[in-house]
Amino acid sequence: MLAMATYRFPNKKHITLKHWMIIEIIGTEQQLKSIKDAKKNPTIVYYHSIDSTHPENSTQNNHSYSDYQISCNDSLFETEETVYLLMGKGFRKTASASLVSLLK
Repeated sequence: MLAMATYRFPNKKHITLKHWMIIEIIGTEQQLKSIKDAKKNPTIVYYHSIDSTHPENSTQNNHSYSDYQISCNDSLFETEETVYLLMGKGFRKTASASLVSLLK
């Protein structure tokens, strides 16, 4: 999977996630306007465990979240600077924009 991500996204950082949650953000048009204006989807990936077998990942916090989604397919969640490899256990949830803002 890392080889596929490296081939498809050669200029982006890759992070392998073991436990993750894709959060689809819901809210008013006004709340989501800046995200949609940037041509991104109001979706993030929240994670609390990463694969430390890659040295570049070992400095990450145990609990974190991504930037907004550009694309997501073949278990690859793409943001502007990073591709998250969705491995292991994960699921999807929806959350209000105000609740997600508390993560920041």
